Amino acid sequence: KAYFKKALQERYATPVEVANKTVQQAKKQTGETAEDPIEKIRSRYLAERAKHAYDMYKEMDEEERKTKFEEFKESSDAKGVNFSRGLTSMPARTAFSLWLAVNTWGEPTEMDLLRYEVARAA
Repeated sequence: KAYFKKALQERYATPVEVANKTVQQAKKQTGETAEDPIEKIRSRYLAERAKHAYDMYKEMDEEERKTKFEEFKESSDAKGVNFSRGLTSMPARTAFSLWLAVNTWGEPTEMDLLRYEVARAA
């Protein structure tokens, strides 16, 4: 861990190189295999961030929630989502939460993914 931190601070390696090495090291420790380690990190990051976005949504007042939900329903991310049960349906809630996270914080950068994985590994 210290090596990776030093590599970033001293710019021995790019964030992507460090992320790949971190994942490789974690895979060795757990015996896990993954075709694309960056995509796996990205998926975990997006899932966690979507949960935070939904928690934030639940804390909004009724008018804000209604506005956000309507924005989502009009977005391309809502295509094919069944809204008959609103957000009580897991597929609808997942699609909405992912959309809300991106709408709130934007797409994650490689540096976001690296920071997330380093923090997770600590």
